[in-house]
Amino acid sequence: MRQKNRFGIWREANSVAVDATGAIYFGGETSSANFPMKAAYRSIFGPSSEAFVTKLCDPKFIADQASMIILQVQGGASPAAQTLHIEACASIPFSMRVEGDFLRATPSSGTTNANLQVSVEARAMGIGDYQAKLIFTSPDALNSPFEVPVLLRVNPPPPSISASAIVNAASGKSGPIAPGELIVLYGTKLGSAQLSGFAITGDSRFSNDVAGTRVLFDGIAAPIVYTSAGQVSAIVHYGINGRAVTQVQLEYRGAKSNTVAMSMSAASPALFTANSSGSGPGAILNQDYSLNTAANPADKGATVILDATGEGMTNPGSSDGQITSDVLARPRLDVSVSIGGQTAVVDYAGSAPGLVARVFQLNVRIPVNIATGAQPVIVTVGGISSPSGVTVSVR
Repeated sequence: MRQKNRFGIWREANSVAVDATGAIYFGGETSSANFPMKAAYRSIFGPSSEAFVTKLCDPKFIADQASMIILQVQGGASPAAQTLHIEACASIPFSMRVEGDFLRATPSSGTTNANLQVSVEARAMGIGDYQAKLIFTSPDALNSPFEVPVLLRVNPPPPSISASAIVNAASGKSGPIAPGELIVLYGTKLGSAQLSGFAITGDSRFSNDVAGTRVLFDGIAAPIVYTSAGQVSAIVHYGINGRAVTQVQLEYRGAKSNTVAMSMSAASPALFTANSSGSGPGAILNQDYSLNTAANPADKGATVILDATGEGMTNPGSSDGQITSDVLARPRLDVSVSIGGQTAVVDYAGSAPGLVARVFQLNVRIPVNIATGAQPVIVTVGGISSPSGVTVSVR
């Protein structure tokens, strides 16, 4: 709209805009050589007319963060203060109050534009999420009172693991790990205090997340067998095959442990034992599927069933955490078994039907000319032998 006075001087506004702070901007053109100016790009009037932008301010509060999230480790040092910037289209006075016992913010009053330092005192608070807010008031602000929500998230202390405490689930010994191997990680703050068993997904796999715990190999989550605060069992995923080293990390409720470098091996065989110690009588079934013990030994020439882990890659390729079905996977590497120092005939070596992939079953015949009593059993895969100390009873 153009306005002209009796001297023929005109002003014309042909655009308007509003910003987030409540300021209104008019843009246009004028022939007035004494048009009021402030912070002009050109201070000399043109030969006939000049463009102009005029700002009208009806202020309201605006913050550089619509809400704030502050993370605190339970019992740890308070996190560094965060800065919240509060402004308006004009300098206006404000007062600020905190709603939330754990929340701190300064200054409590001032004029816009202003920076506030926001912090928490929450070391004694339990794990969980807590709500608070900062409330700004001013008689000059259109949107007074103005609130900025603050979420305090108290996380558990980060887990801690070490290479020596990452062991084969059957032998309990640390050392190089193999693709598909069942392992156990010992440490602190690895999961909830209560033991949590595996969870099965819709596609019949062991879940990669149990009760908030995940085990990562080179950043990829592995299937979980069980979790607790002090130990977690997982299945090394097959994607690390061929690597010399893998980086292992444990995560509990979003808090990640230190990273541990573990050497890799094509195989890392070990036999499960009856007492889960890694030595002594093996978790071995006789030919009639009864448990092999000193009181219930196997006959010479009879078949026994051994359970192991750590055979490495298979044919066909096994899927991470998949429960074995009708298609049984066999180790790619050569497998042999010795009992009492003698080579035993291996009738079958491969997946254990109905169990999670990476329980490795062997059907083996007891040598006919072996001595009676507890005889040592060794499984060798690809030239790598299981630890000594596991026995089978023979009569």
